[in-house]
Parts: sequence; C-alpha cells; structure tokens
Amino acid sequence: KFGVFHGEEADLFKQIREVFAPARWRTVVQSIPAEFLARPKVGVFLLLVLILVYSGPRLKQQLADTGKFVGYVRSDKFASTLQALGLSLLLSLKWPLLMLTMSWLFAMQDDEAELAAALYISAARTAFYFWGLEFLRIALWPKGLVSMHFRWPANLVSLMGKRIVTFELTFLPVAFMVGFFLNLYPREVGGALGTLAVVLVLCAIAYFFRSLPQFVQAKMQMLLQDAVTTES
Repeated sequence: KFGVFHGEEADLFKQIREVFAPARWRTVVQSIPAEFLARPKVGVFLLLVLILVYSGPRLKQQLADTGKFVGYVRSDKFASTLQALGLSLLLSLKWPLLMLTMSWLFAMQDDEAELAAALYISAARTAFYFWGLEFLRIALWPKGLVSMHFRWPANLVSLMGKRIVTFELTFLPVAFMVGFFLNLYPREVGGALGTLAVVLVLCAIAYFFRSLPQFVQAKMQMLLQDAVTTES
C-alpha cells in the first residue's frame, strides 16, 4: 500500500501535532536573541540589506539609464548590457540575502536542534531559489534588462513579469516546506507532510508552465525538439 495516510510513522495528523507543538517553536524563537549576539556577521549582513533597500531607487534609475542608447550604432555598447545585468543581480539580492541571514540564527541552536537545523537548511536553500526568481522578476521590469536590451515586446514582458510574481508566491513557500520536512524527518523522507509539500511544488511548477504565453511555450517546444533530434 502507498498513500499519504498509510503507516503509523507517516500519519498526517500525528506529524502535524509533532511539528507544530507550541513548546518546540517557543524554544526556538526564545533562542534567537542569544544566537544574534553570538553571530556578529548577522548584524553586518542586516546592515548590508538596509543599504540595498536604501539604494534601491537609485539603482533602479541607473538600470533604466543603461538602456537609453541601446539600438544606436555610435553609442550602443555591450558594456551597457553587462552593467544592466550586474544591476539586476544587485537589485534582486536584498530580500533573498535577508532570508539567508535570518536562517543563520537557527544554524547552531542546542535546544530543539533538529527543528532549528531543518529551519536553517530549508531557509538557506530557498533563499537561493528566491534570488533566481527575483532576478527574473527584475529583469522583466518595464525598463529592465529584457525590455531595453533584448527588445522584447512590452506586453510580453509585462505578462511574463506577472507570471514570475505568481510563481514566487506559489513555489517558494512550498519549496521551503519540502526542504523543511525532508530535513526534519529524513528517515521517513519527509513523512506525510513532506509528500503533500512535494505534490504542491509539482502543482506550482505545472501551473507556471501552463500559464506561460504561447510564444514562450512554442520556443520551449522548439528547444526540446532540437535536443531530442541531437540525441537521436
């Protein structure tokens, strides 16, 4: 037999009671101030996040300025595209960096070590997924990298940007849940809650690709067909 509710160790409601026991979470939260004082680098990276937030409007304007001379033979330079790429990466860094920094507060807790370690690993990994999606979102800004330097149609850029935002909201929370439950219950491969989280991740990915514009889907199909032809 196979199923979410099969087996005593993978019982869904039992796992929910174990994971969300208030005493466990209270212990982890109460340990955060001590971890913050024991890790000076956390304060340094939080300061860096604040600098990125403060510099955001200026960096956004600089990103828009890189596309002013694109398409003009005398003034168009490849360095402008590289600058736009660097600014997009920098603008996309602040919130993933905040998530990664906060995850360090759970890295070496002694009380409820298993729960804290699962939070640390899952948050740290999700932060990198977050950075990648944030980069795509910012690259698809109206005056961003894709619109100004690659000359995609404005309506397609706007539509793709909305799809990326939706994917962030649906994929990132469940991706965090998958990592959390897999690390909290490694012997049970995440247990019932891990199974449900994997199903939700697959649904989020499927919905994202299903909702892509027809133009993008056609390009993806061409790439897949070329790959199959090359392998054969």
